[in-house]
Amino acid sequence: MFSTLRRGGAILLGDSVMMPTRIRIDRPNPTPESDAASFAKSWAKDPANLDVKAVRTAWRNQSA
Repeated sequence: MFSTLRRGGAILLGDSVMMPTRIRIDRPNPTPESDAASFAKSWAKDPANLDVKAVRTAWRNQSA
């Protein structure tokens, strides 16, 4: 079934739906300018200027 998904298609599942459902997600407007992005190269790089302590503090200070 996953091989038949088109661009913008997704499978919705979880506690909020009774059974897995195929849905279509609208394209964003304006569209992002990321057609030429190499995700493998970007994810392999170390993050620049990442303050892990600040991120952790902000994450822990969130409220539901």
